[in-house]
Amino acid sequence: MGLEAFIPCTCIADGKVSDFPCDPALIGFNHGLAEPRRPAGSAIPEDTWEELSWVIRQWLETCCSHPNQIYERVRIGTRFSVTLFEEYLQHTTPRDFPTLLSIMPQSGCEYISPHAARLALTELETFNAIETDILGWALINELDGSEFCHSSHGRIVAHKNRIEIGYGPAGITVQKLGRTILRANRVQQRMSYGVATLVGDDGSRFSGIGIGTKPANWVVRQRPYTGADFLCVPPLTQILSTSVATNMPVHLCA
Repeated sequence: MGLEAFIPCTCIADGKVSDFPCDPALIGFNHGLAEPRRPAGSAIPEDTWEELSWVIRQWLETCCSHPNQIYERVRIGTRFSVTLFEEYLQHTTPRDFPTLLSIMPQSGCEYISPHAARLALTELETFNAIETDILGWALINELDGSEFCHSSHGRIVAHKNRIEIGYGPAGITVQKLGRTILRANRVQQRMSYGVATLVGDDGSRFSGIGIGTKPANWVVRQRPYTGADFLCVPPLTQILSTSVATNMPVHLCA
């Protein structure tokens, strides 16, 4: 299990649906999400209401172009990655991140208003710039200085036909079925008609798949993690930004 988030659409509230299966007054909203709602003091018999609420729920699943009324859904991260993020929020300067700490559910769901989403985005900007004491490994293209990816221990970055290209503390490696074909600290990637040739700094070569699709000079470097490197930060930023843009709340569920 991990943490997921979604934002409801506004189709029903905006009157963009038709063919209501009941009196529209029997539909209410829970943090932007439409649901059956029996008015207080309603004369509808209990068994009739149970049947009617089931019909309403079925209709809500397909009543507009957004299945189950979901405008946007993202997976924030695994429980481990989210816990790591929360712990770092708490161990740095918690007073700087009151909104972020308050919106992360331990179980069930939290509901984030557009106003809170805006505050959380401001706090994320501060968090992203923090340099942590966690050291990671980054794969850098020396031709333009861009970072392809980063990881705490290294990772596989390309694989095809049982061939894997990875990087980590030992440098850049190419393996086929567990057998090392190339290992080097620096690798030049040449492209010809869509085929990559990797040339290590020791002269070893491999032709086939590459890292990306452009010429590059790949090197592995160690650097401290920043707040922006936490895996759950990009999807969290995305869903909060959508909340602000649509003025709709976020449902954040553990």
